[in-house]
Amino acid sequence: MASTKGKYFKESDCLKGFIFNKKLLDEISGFIQKHENFVLTTHIGSDPDGLASEISLYFFLKKLKKNVIIINNEPVPENYEFMAPNQIVKNTETGLHEIEKMDFTGYVLISLDNSETNRLGKIKEFCDRFKCSLATIDHHIVKKQKYFFVDDSYAATSEIIWELYKYTNTPLNRQIAISLYAGIIADTGNFRFSKTSVRTHLAGGDLLDYGFSPDDVYRKIFESSPPDRLKLFKKILDKAIINTEKKYIAAFVKKSMFRKLKLGDTPTEGIVNQLLAVKDIKISALMTETPDGHLKCSLRSIDDVNVAALAGKFGGGGHRNAAGLFVKGPFDDAARKIIIEIEKAVSV
Repeated sequence: MASTKGKYFKESDCLKGFIFNKKLLDEISGFIQKHENFVLTTHIGSDPDGLASEISLYFFLKKLKKNVIIINNEPVPENYEFMAPNQIVKNTETGLHEIEKMDFTGYVLISLDNSETNRLGKIKEFCDRFKCSLATIDHHIVKKQKYFFVDDSYAATSEIIWELYKYTNTPLNRQIAISLYAGIIADTGNFRFSKTSVRTHLAGGDLLDYGFSPDDVYRKIFESSPPDRLKLFKKILDKAIINTEKKYIAAFVKKSMFRKLKLGDTPTEGIVNQLLAVKDIKISALMTETPDGHLKCSLRSIDDVNVAALAGKFGGGGHRNAAGLFVKGPFDDAARKIIIEIEKAVSV
């Protein structure tokens, strides 16, 4: 698809009257100016928003002639590879030998879309060895700390990075625009979650003006599942708790369900959102057994049901209507505790 930049927006007036988040953006810009060397990463189990924000910040820093590298804990999932050109995202799963030869003395580690050090995995251990300073750019609800550049009014971390480009008059290109758009639609449920704002739509419109197909991006993220995904979904629904009286659905993904199925890199992506698409249901929970028998849980809610507060009881966090948590096993015991808290949350 040929670029159509300028067809709908003119650079001179597309943000006329737009009120930039000057305080946050000045803090990020000032921090970047003080440093020359950066390691970028995101949380374990990288999602489109984490990937998009680190990839777009990578190019932003490159334009400033900074030294920068992206290192994640795992390879980019296959259906997100369109966001990461030229294999710029290294990972400790397949590239640990190469990374261990590098010297990151004097580097700054910036975590994108994640303010929880326990979700940095091997990256944190690696950068601790070189005494890297730690910073974060995030849109989740977190306690303010030094070098934590966080504002939970944003619908996605990608939205912050888009605004950083615009605020600093740094040119975007089509690849950056595609990545940022993917991050925004993934974290907003295609512009429908409650934190979607006029700013979010303005960002989406500006990015689309770089000439790519929004349907193509949507399909790559949400509609690229292998056929065996349907078999897994059936197994999940067969074991799910559907409590219409207390208005919640809790589903469970045990390790045994994956046997003999070819599922790709993101086998359960989006399922928790599908579970919420039932009349009168206020909370959906998808609890997945990790390879070592622990439990990770994705939570979604509607209206004023605060799943971030629920997740916080287990050391997790997120947004009011979208959150996650991790509990060390046994899986079944952890699941029972979470269901108790879910029932409390919907009864408030």
